Order: sequence, then structure tokens, then C-alpha cells
Amino acid sequence: MDGLWQKNHMRMEMICYSVMESGFETGYIEFIDNATVITDMHVDEGNWKGPFKKTSVMNFFLRKVAIKPEFTLARNKEVIENRLQKYHWTFLKSLAG
Repeated sequence: MDGLWQKNHMRMEMICYSVMESGFETGYIEFIDNATVITDMHVDEGNWKGPFKKTSVMNFFLRKVAIKPEFTLARNKEVIENRLQKYHWTFLKSLAG
């Protein structure tokens, strides 16, 4: 699907993983170390309320991603905000895909 999008000049920020079929409805898929699924992002905001909050994904980025060196060692607040917004936009585009 990503190939079709790119052919039509649509960059959906998809990362394709290796998959190997080993039989009827069985196979292997490449594992991603230290990945976080969206469900965990919502749970991090609160077990029952997280999925219903519009800001739960952005709050996850603020708590977990914004503390990384590429943000904390930035020159100023504007650089940090731009980097965080870029991370968030990339994530949103991948969800659309």
C-alpha cells in the first residue's frame, strides 16, 4: 500500500516491515523493539478516560518523547516545540495511512 501512496506523491510516513509466509494463514513478522502502541499511550493518560481525551497522544509525547536529549538539549523553547510538533505530525500521518 505504501508503494501506491508514494507513486501518487502521498507521503504517509509508513515504515514497512519484513513478513515471511510459512503456510496457510501463518507466518513471521519482524518485531520492533521498544515500540509503543496507541493503546498504551491512552492507558498512560488513564485507564478509563485516556481513549476519550483528545490530548492523550500529545500528552504521551510530552511525558515520554520530549524528555529525550534531542529535545532537552535544544537551543530554545521554539526549537523544542518545532521538533515535538514534527514528531506528532509524523505520527498522525502514519495513523492516516
